[in-house]
Amino acid sequence: MAERKKILFIVVLSFLFALSIFRVISFIEQVSRQSLQMDFTAYYTAGKVMNLGLNPYKNYITQDWLLWDGVAQFNHSRFLYPPIAGNFFQPFAKFHYDTAKHIWNYLNFIFVIAGIFFWLKIFRFEKNIFIVLITGIFSFNFFPLYTLLERGQIDGLSFLLITFSAYFSFKKNNQPASGFFLALASIFKFYSLLLVPFYIVKKKYKTALSTVFTFTAIIILMYVINSSQEVNDYVLYQAPRISQYGESGTDEMRPDSWILKNYFRISRYSISMVEGRTYLSESISFFSNASLVRLIAQVEAAAGINIPASVISMLFLLCAFIFLYKKKKYHSDIELFMLTILFILLFSPFTWVMNLIWLIPLFFILVELVKRRGYRNLSFILMVIGLFIIFIPDNHRTYVSIVDNIIKHRYIAGEVLIITGVILLPRYKTPKTSASKLSKFSSI
Repeated sequence: MAERKKILFIVVLSFLFALSIFRVISFIEQVSRQSLQMDFTAYYTAGKVMNLGLNPYKNYITQDWLLWDGVAQFNHSRFLYPPIAGNFFQPFAKFHYDTAKHIWNYLNFIFVIAGIFFWLKIFRFEKNIFIVLITGIFSFNFFPLYTLLERGQIDGLSFLLITFSAYFSFKKNNQPASGFFLALASIFKFYSLLLVPFYIVKKKYKTALSTVFTFTAIIILMYVINSSQEVNDYVLYQAPRISQYGESGTDEMRPDSWILKNYFRISRYSISMVEGRTYLSESISFFSNASLVRLIAQVEAAAGINIPASVISMLFLLCAFIFLYKKKKYHSDIELFMLTILFILLFSPFTWVMNLIWLIPLFFILVELVKRRGYRNLSFILMVIGLFIIFIPDNHRTYVSIVDNIIKHRYIAGEVLIITGVILLPRYKTPKTSASKLSKFSSI
């Protein structure tokens, strides 16, 4: 009888798993055909202008509107990454935008699946069919995944590279490889380098050194592949501008363009155009901010205080790293690793909901706690509530100002709840949920 129930449970989970995959693939097809994917179009356009020998940080709308990404409103482009990241997207730009979008969207999904698979291996769950199926159901319905796909963001790749860093450091004890992949992740998400203090705290000095050496090699390679003028322009002019404004800017930075003055002003919240074809500006709408620092900066600006967000970010992160150092004896490696990720996401001024794809490994901590009966405590409840807040979709506005203002900060609230839960976890550990058992690779 018990065997029949087990088989029935597997059948039900398998059906939900298949349904979840079908939902993701259907969504990929929808956004590939209909949506502008306003982040991917910035990458694609950078690769396109680089294929023509042009500057990826310049908006060419006044010279050739076919080189416009469909969104950029300033003299500078919306491409925020170093030139070598633009080189990565040059092959995509050889295809028509429709084709490139399809390729990128499925690659993004594969990146996420691969990252999840390696986290299953880190936790030694890959042979447990129940956990594999439940993980898939959770991950393929995780709302940040859909925002990632809808925008065409690059966080699927950064998630995979950071996962490789954790896998080689903790599972394979190959610290040079761990540092190599962390440095690669920094090409696409610079603040990935903020994981280096975690490795130093855990005395994984070879990982830290490998990251530094690989990052230096990437810089040298960037000078070899791209012109020194382009690289110097990014370091001396573009990076400071990006740090201050992101993809935005001042009124003085706006070009004199008839498209922006007429067409785009009318359609910016409905449709846009790339390579002569119109697309929906967005397939789903959502509150995108997941950065506490950005929220603080907005409150400051409203109060007439002008402290740069980067300064606030550095102060918060410094306090966070000091905290991690003091708590290293009480938390397992995986807990400290995820706390570092959470602090980076919460205190970076450039964290959006799609970046929260990095939080999927928290699900495995919860599963491990359930397996070891370590879930009857405040720590577990806070983590579950925080992850649930982030998990559910938010693309339905109430149009009630007070309610929407609360909802729009839900991701920050979710991150804070999860951080609090992880910090409290050592208080509730029993012999069955000790650090060595909770994180099987913590002693490596």
